[in-house]
Amino acid sequence: MSVSNIMAGMFMFLFISLQETAAESIMEMLEKRTQYSQFTNLLKTNDGLHNAYLDNYVTVFAPSNDAMDSFSGLKDENFILNHMVSSTISQEDMGERLTSLMQGHPPIWVRMITSNLYVNQARVVFTFPQESSSGKKQFLYLIDSVLEPLVPKDEKVEDFVDIKAGDLLTKSDNYRIDDFSIKKFADRLEALGMGNFSEFSSYGKFTFFLPIDSAFENLRVGTIDAEVVRAHIVPDTLMFTKPQKRRVESKPTLQYNSSRGSSNLRVMAKVFIKDNEPMVESQTVVGTKQHKRGTVDAKIVKANIPVQNGIVHLIDKPLVIMASSLWEHLCKEKTGQHNMRFRDFANYLQKSPELCERIKTTSDATVLVPTNEAFKFLTSSEMDAKISADAERILGLHFIDHPPAILSDDVRVTRPQDDSGMFSVPAVFPEESEERVWFWSQDGKLHIDGGGIEAEVVEANVGASNGVIHSINKVLGVPRDTIYDKLAMDPMMRKTFDLGKQEHFNDQLKDEEIQFTFLVPTDKAWEQIKKDFATAYKVLFMGDFFYQVHHILERHLKVGAKLSLNDLVNASQEGKGFEVFRGSPLQLTTQEENGEMVTTVSYDGIVARVVRANIECTNGYIHLIDKVVMKRRDVTLGGGGGTVLPSIIAIVATWTVSSLLR
Repeated sequence: MSVSNIMAGMFMFLFISLQETAAESIMEMLEKRTQYSQFTNLLKTNDGLHNAYLDNYVTVFAPSNDAMDSFSGLKDENFILNHMVSSTISQEDMGERLTSLMQGHPPIWVRMITSNLYVNQARVVFTFPQESSSGKKQFLYLIDSVLEPLVPKDEKVEDFVDIKAGDLLTKSDNYRIDDFSIKKFADRLEALGMGNFSEFSSYGKFTFFLPIDSAFENLRVGTIDAEVVRAHIVPDTLMFTKPQKRRVESKPTLQYNSSRGSSNLRVMAKVFIKDNEPMVESQTVVGTKQHKRGTVDAKIVKANIPVQNGIVHLIDKPLVIMASSLWEHLCKEKTGQHNMRFRDFANYLQKSPELCERIKTTSDATVLVPTNEAFKFLTSSEMDAKISADAERILGLHFIDHPPAILSDDVRVTRPQDDSGMFSVPAVFPEESEERVWFWSQDGKLHIDGGGIEAEVVEANVGASNGVIHSINKVLGVPRDTIYDKLAMDPMMRKTFDLGKQEHFNDQLKDEEIQFTFLVPTDKAWEQIKKDFATAYKVLFMGDFFYQVHHILERHLKVGAKLSLNDLVNASQEGKGFEVFRGSPLQLTTQEENGEMVTTVSYDGIVARVVRANIECTNGYIHLIDKVVMKRRDVTLGGGGGTVLPSIIAIVATWTVSSLLR
């Protein structure tokens, strides 16, 4: 036989073979391929809608046996339909997105990477144009990974429709996402305002990284702010876990070019494989005080979840947050470069191992850290002496362990329930502490009072894994203001200060050579006087009868002694009472009410409650009370000022006598 005849015979054989191949249906082709037998058997043994399509115009993506073995999810009709498209689609006609036959028609995302075709994360190994038994064109694509669908648990029809990342967040309990929950992250988004993150519910091509609940077992969910949320969204890019690349490019997150707010935080992200596990890495290329520059790696625990606006990856920890604990920020002895912002306070704190241990074990605390500058109002030796003399009390005022941590916009502070218009919590260290720390908002700034020292927060909400740090401009518990200064600044003492301006009553309270103890009625107490004794209130505040004002204020004041609340109570128990500048001694008693120790001041049927005690100043103590110690008869229009010894002269005389007796 000639060579030409042999060649002709071979071409004829190939032509006949190709015709036979082209005439085969998808099922016939699959049955020939043993390495795809599991998916083939699934198609054959399951009754369902897919059978009607197998003899029609259809495109099928068939995963290999290895892919089927590695998939532990449910292999049911939804699984089958998610591997089918209801038309004949060649590679050239695919575009960037197909929709599967499953209810709701979830997307199958199409990518061409180098010379390889990918559908979602699955690589197309072979492509076969087929033909059904009725002569209808079909396409079979053999793939190396399953196309896992997102399926509602109860399979309600409405839950299949138009599933976006926002639906997965707000109704995560409705969907099969293995045993994972993303409720904590979803709740945090609700608190921040889901409407601020429209991408979750908008159409587009996004990659979403959603931390699972276990990510917050040792991390306070409040550390997630709006910037961090936007760093979990990558726009205009589908970041599947496959294919693996040697060099993975980072992509800008939504936070990289965000124009919202004044923050310059810029974050990029990349997906990569480490030790055969899919990972995501955030790269904070431009940091802020809240979020430092650097990288955070998180494991992708459930990958490549297709939604109508992109794909979702569930991750085991949030991105961006380099979650040092409070202890690591403040108590851990640093090697190399110190955290300069907290240096001076940390040096003192590290001398208190008991408090550091408490900080280490807390779950959601607030630490008030004075700036380095705040320690400079005294010399180093003077500050050391002050703090050493009362270290536990002073340091304890800076540690608030009443979860949840108190943020600058905390509703407990911005909308306080207390009549004082302030929010307060008891100090927890040392255990026997009777101090309280007070919080209020003024002109958009968070203010704090501890041990009589009012401080302003100059840097708020520095996140930690188990709490929050606020940087403040003063050291709590170390007096630096006179009683005059404190009256002038404190929002609960304004009316008393205004009254004391009459005939310079307040001026004596600037003198640091004299010690005072002052029971100061709150503004609310004066408001009550206005309701009960309207005429008397008008007389006092109109400014023409300063001697009446002085008489009332002197009934609340002791000159020549700096007495704590315990000192006052002890004096009453000894029978002396609190000897004030004018009038009979006041009696102070302490009793338990509703599990809380309450101190009251009594005088002639008037009972006032001490609402803030031991406000220490450089020249004495202030104790705030909720009633004015006065009767209606104490204010009259009679009696000239000439019959009354001016208060300032009397106080100077008292000081002179006490000096001579020393």
